[in-house]
Amino acid sequence: MKIAILTTETIHHTYFVKRLASLYSDINVFVERRRESSFSEKTSQFDNSVSEFERNHWFKSCSPSIADFAQVSLFESLNSESAANALRKFAPDVTLIFGTRILSNFILEVCSPNIFNLHGGDPEMYRGLDSHLWSIYHGDFGSLLTTLHFASVTVDTGRIVLQGELPLSGCNSLYQSRAINTEVCVQLSLSLLCLFQYVGVASYRTQRSKGRYYSAMPSALKEICVKKFERFVLERSN
Repeated sequence: MKIAILTTETIHHTYFVKRLASLYSDINVFVERRRESSFSEKTSQFDNSVSEFERNHWFKSCSPSIADFAQVSLFESLNSESAANALRKFAPDVTLIFGTRILSNFILEVCSPNIFNLHGGDPEMYRGLDSHLWSIYHGDFGSLLTTLHFASVTVDTGRIVLQGELPLSGCNSLYQSRAINTEVCVQLSLSLLCLFQYVGVASYRTQRSKGRYYSAMPSALKEICVKKFERFVLERSN
Protein backbone atom coordinates (compact mmCIF):
# COMPACT_ATOMS: atom_id res chain seq x y z
CA MET A 1 0.00 0.00 0.00
CA LYS A 2 1.41 3.36 -1.07
CA ILE A 3 0.93 6.12 1.49
CA ALA A 4 1.45 9.85 0.94
CA ILE A 5 1.76 12.17 3.92
CA LEU A 6 1.34 15.92 3.32
CA THR A 7 2.84 17.91 6.17
CA THR A 8 5.47 20.40 7.38
CA GLU A 9 8.81 19.92 9.13
CA THR A 10 8.10 20.06 12.88
CA ILE A 11 8.97 17.86 15.84
CA HIS A 12 5.46 16.44 16.20
CA HIS A 13 5.10 15.80 12.49
CA THR A 14 8.47 14.02 12.54
CA TYR A 15 7.23 11.75 15.32
CA PHE A 16 4.04 11.04 13.37
CA VAL A 17 6.02 10.00 10.29
CA LYS A 18 8.41 7.92 12.37
CA ARG A 19 5.56 5.90 13.87
CA LEU A 20 3.85 5.22 10.55
CA ALA A 21 7.13 4.47 8.76
CA SER A 22 7.98 1.87 11.39
CA LEU A 23 5.01 -0.19 10.16
CA TYR A 24 4.62 0.79 6.49
CA SER A 25 7.56 0.88 4.10
CA ASP A 26 6.06 2.51 1.00
CA ILE A 27 5.65 6.06 2.34
CA ASN A 28 6.48 9.32 0.58
CA VAL A 29 6.26 12.49 2.67
CA PHE A 30 5.45 15.67 0.77
CA VAL A 31 6.81 18.47 2.94
CA GLU A 32 5.76 22.08 2.53
CA ARG A 33 8.12 24.81 3.71
CA ARG A 34 6.66 26.59 6.73
CA ARG A 35 5.99 30.31 6.72
CA GLU A 36 6.32 32.55 9.76
CA SER A 37 3.08 33.28 11.56
CA SER A 38 1.89 36.87 11.73
CA PHE A 39 1.38 36.39 15.48
CA SER A 40 4.94 35.03 16.02
CA GLU A 41 3.65 31.99 17.95
CA LYS A 42 6.74 30.08 16.95
CA THR A 43 8.84 32.16 19.31
CA SER A 44 6.36 32.53 22.18
CA GLN A 45 7.22 31.03 25.57
CA PHE A 46 4.27 28.65 25.33
CA ASP A 47 5.32 27.28 21.94
CA ASN A 48 8.91 26.95 23.08
CA SER A 49 7.65 24.84 26.01
CA VAL A 50 5.59 22.71 23.62
CA SER A 51 8.58 22.01 21.36
CA GLU A 52 10.95 21.37 24.26
CA PHE A 53 8.56 18.87 25.83
CA GLU A 54 8.07 17.00 22.56
CA ARG A 55 11.79 16.87 21.85
CA ASN A 56 12.49 15.42 25.29
CA HIS A 57 9.44 13.14 25.32
CA TRP A 58 10.01 11.46 21.96
CA PHE A 59 13.62 12.03 20.92
CA LYS A 60 15.64 12.39 24.14
CA SER A 61 16.40 16.05 23.41
CA CYS A 62 17.57 15.32 19.84
CA SER A 63 16.11 17.07 16.79
CA PRO A 64 15.73 14.55 13.96
CA SER A 65 14.18 15.44 10.63
CA ILE A 66 11.41 13.69 8.72
CA ALA A 67 13.99 12.54 6.16
CA ASP A 68 15.60 10.40 8.88
CA PHE A 69 12.56 8.12 8.77
CA ALA A 70 11.00 8.28 5.30
CA GLN A 71 11.46 9.49 1.75
CA VAL A 72 10.81 13.23 1.51
CA SER A 73 9.82 15.50 -1.36
CA LEU A 74 10.16 19.20 -0.47
CA PHE A 75 8.04 22.01 -1.96
CA GLU A 76 7.57 25.71 -1.40
CA SER A 77 3.84 25.05 -1.67
CA LEU A 78 1.86 21.83 -1.86
CA ASN A 79 -0.58 23.68 -4.12
CA SER A 80 2.11 23.98 -6.81
CA GLU A 81 2.16 22.19 -10.15
CA SER A 82 5.41 20.48 -9.17
CA ALA A 83 3.77 19.02 -6.05
CA ALA A 84 0.78 17.87 -8.09
CA ASN A 85 3.05 16.16 -10.62
CA ALA A 86 5.00 14.43 -7.86
CA LEU A 87 1.79 13.17 -6.27
CA ARG A 88 0.54 11.88 -9.62
CA LYS A 89 3.82 10.07 -10.17
CA PHE A 90 3.74 8.47 -6.74
CA ALA A 91 0.03 7.57 -7.14
CA PRO A 92 -0.78 6.93 -3.47
CA ASP A 93 -3.47 4.52 -2.36
CA VAL A 94 -4.08 6.63 0.76
CA THR A 95 -3.11 10.26 1.44
CA LEU A 96 -2.94 11.78 4.92
CA ILE A 97 -2.84 15.53 5.54
CA PHE A 98 -1.33 16.65 8.82
CA GLY A 99 -0.67 20.34 9.41
CA THR A 100 -0.41 21.99 6.00
CA ARG A 101 -1.88 25.26 4.78
CA ILE A 102 -5.26 25.04 3.04
CA LEU A 103 -4.97 22.80 0.00
CA SER A 104 -6.61 23.64 -3.31
CA ASN A 105 -9.30 21.54 -4.90
CA PHE A 106 -6.78 20.83 -7.65
CA ILE A 107 -4.50 18.99 -5.20
CA LEU A 108 -7.40 17.23 -3.47
CA GLU A 109 -8.54 15.86 -6.83
CA VAL A 110 -5.06 14.54 -7.60
CA CYS A 111 -5.25 12.35 -4.48
CA SER A 112 -8.97 11.60 -4.67
CA PRO A 113 -10.85 9.68 -3.42
CA ASN A 114 -8.82 8.40 -0.46
CA ILE A 115 -7.43 11.65 0.93
CA PHE A 116 -7.92 12.37 4.63
CA ASN A 117 -7.18 15.21 7.01
CA LEU A 118 -6.16 15.01 10.66
CA HIS A 119 -7.84 17.79 12.63
CA GLY A 120 -6.86 18.49 16.23
CA GLY A 121 -10.32 19.33 17.48
CA ASP A 122 -14.05 18.85 16.92
CA PRO A 123 -14.74 20.26 13.43
CA GLU A 124 -18.46 20.43 14.14
CA MET A 125 -17.61 23.14 16.66
CA TYR A 126 -14.13 24.50 15.81
CA ARG A 127 -12.58 24.53 12.35
CA GLY A 128 -9.27 25.94 11.21
CA LEU A 129 -6.21 26.54 13.40
CA ASP A 130 -5.51 25.97 17.10
CA SER A 131 -8.89 24.30 17.61
CA HIS A 132 -7.96 22.76 20.95
CA LEU A 133 -6.78 26.12 22.24
CA TRP A 134 -9.94 27.85 21.07
CA SER A 135 -12.12 25.22 22.76
CA ILE A 136 -10.18 25.74 26.03
CA TYR A 137 -10.48 29.50 25.64
CA HIS A 138 -14.27 29.07 25.46
CA GLY A 139 -14.27 26.64 28.41
CA ASP A 140 -15.40 23.80 26.15
CA PHE A 141 -13.27 20.91 27.38
CA GLY A 142 -15.69 18.39 25.86
CA SER A 143 -14.39 19.35 22.41
CA LEU A 144 -10.85 18.17 23.12
CA LEU A 145 -11.07 15.55 20.39
CA THR A 146 -8.95 14.46 17.46
CA THR A 147 -10.75 13.91 14.16
CA LEU A 148 -9.81 12.05 10.99
CA HIS A 149 -12.07 13.07 8.13
CA PHE A 150 -12.18 13.08 4.36
CA ALA A 151 -10.43 16.17 3.01
CA SER A 152 -12.80 18.71 1.50
CA VAL A 153 -12.60 22.03 -0.33
CA THR A 154 -14.33 23.81 2.57
CA VAL A 155 -11.87 23.45 5.43
CA ASP A 156 -12.59 20.72 8.01
CA THR A 157 -16.10 19.91 6.77
CA GLY A 158 -15.45 16.48 5.24
CA ARG A 159 -17.15 13.26 6.26
CA ILE A 160 -15.87 11.99 9.60
CA VAL A 161 -14.20 8.58 9.60
CA LEU A 162 -12.72 8.32 13.10
CA GLN A 163 -12.58 10.40 16.28
CA GLY A 164 -10.81 10.00 19.59
CA GLU A 165 -10.80 11.90 22.86
CA LEU A 166 -7.53 13.30 24.16
CA PRO A 167 -6.47 11.09 27.10
CA LEU A 168 -5.67 13.85 29.58
CA SER A 169 -5.43 11.80 32.78
CA GLY A 170 -1.66 12.25 32.95
CA CYS A 171 -1.58 15.72 31.41
CA ASN A 172 -0.86 18.40 34.00
CA SER A 173 0.27 21.24 31.70
CA LEU A 174 -1.20 22.57 28.48
CA TYR A 175 2.16 22.36 26.69
CA GLN A 176 1.81 18.56 26.80
CA SER A 177 -1.45 18.53 24.87
CA ARG A 178 -0.04 18.74 21.32
CA ALA A 179 2.02 15.62 21.94
CA ILE A 180 -1.06 13.83 23.23
CA ASN A 181 -3.03 14.94 20.18
CA THR A 182 -0.24 13.72 17.87
CA GLU A 183 -0.25 10.31 19.50
CA VAL A 184 -4.02 10.09 18.96
CA CYS A 185 -3.41 11.11 15.32
CA VAL A 186 -1.04 8.16 15.03
CA GLN A 187 -3.63 5.79 16.48
CA LEU A 188 -6.41 7.02 14.18
CA SER A 189 -4.15 6.88 11.12
CA LEU A 190 -3.01 3.33 11.86
CA SER A 191 -6.64 2.28 12.32
CA LEU A 192 -7.51 3.83 8.96
CA LEU A 193 -4.58 2.18 7.19
CA CYS A 194 -5.52 -1.16 8.73
CA LEU A 195 -9.04 -0.76 7.35
CA PHE A 196 -7.72 -0.11 3.86
CA GLN A 197 -5.21 -2.92 4.08
CA TYR A 198 -7.68 -5.60 5.15
CA VAL A 199 -11.12 -4.26 4.21
CA GLY A 200 -10.38 -1.83 1.41
CA VAL A 201 -12.82 0.85 2.51
CA ALA A 202 -13.52 3.16 5.45
CA SER A 203 -16.96 3.88 6.91
CA TYR A 204 -17.91 7.46 7.66
CA ARG A 205 -20.64 9.84 8.74
CA THR A 206 -21.61 13.29 7.48
CA GLN A 207 -20.92 16.15 9.86
CA ARG A 208 -24.04 17.30 11.68
CA SER A 209 -23.04 20.95 11.85
CA LYS A 210 -20.43 23.32 10.44
CA GLY A 211 -18.15 24.67 13.14
CA ARG A 212 -16.93 28.24 13.28
CA TYR A 213 -13.62 28.87 11.49
CA TYR A 214 -10.77 30.17 13.68
CA SER A 215 -7.39 31.59 12.72
CA ALA A 216 -4.16 31.07 14.66
CA MET A 217 -4.47 32.13 18.29
CA PRO A 218 -2.39 35.14 19.37
CA SER A 219 0.19 34.50 22.09
CA ALA A 220 -1.64 36.64 24.67
CA LEU A 221 -4.73 34.45 24.40
CA LYS A 222 -2.61 31.31 24.70
CA GLU A 223 -1.50 32.49 28.13
CA ILE A 224 -5.18 32.75 29.10
CA CYS A 225 -5.65 29.16 27.89
CA VAL A 226 -2.70 28.02 30.02
CA LYS A 227 -4.39 29.40 33.14
CA LYS A 228 -7.79 27.95 32.21
CA PHE A 229 -6.21 24.54 31.67
CA GLU A 230 -4.48 24.77 35.06
CA ARG A 231 -7.87 25.39 36.69
CA PHE A 232 -9.35 22.47 34.73
CA VAL A 233 -6.59 20.14 36.01
CA LEU A 234 -7.07 21.37 39.57
CA GLU A 235 -10.85 20.88 39.48
CA ARG A 236 -10.43 17.45 37.93
CA SER A 237 -8.12 16.34 40.74
CA ASN A 238 -10.51 17.45 43.52
